[in-house]
Amino acid sequence: MKRCFKKLSSDQGESLLETLVAIMIIAVTSTILLMYIRSAAAINNQATDAFALFSSEMIRAESRIPEGTSTVIMNGVSIDVNYSGSISDEAIHAYWRAP
Repeated sequence: MKRCFKKLSSDQGESLLETLVAIMIIAVTSTILLMYIRSAAAINNQATDAFALFSSEMIRAESRIPEGTSTVIMNGVSIDVNYSGSISDEAIHAYWRAP
């Protein structure tokens, strides 16, 4: 305990070991932060690709006849979808998974 108070009241600067430990802590923390940032970027890219695929499949489904069944393929999985819409306003009013 005396040693701690003596160190705190000392006019000397930090030792080389204390400086190296501080640098090491900063390096490890920044490495972990960079790993999280890279993971977030990868997840964001996957979500962007999935949304682009979903959007293209919806556009393809909306351009079909007013009522019918279409097959939507996402990530290699095909799903039969029934839909109803109108060619005049070029929109799907309802869609649901085919039985």
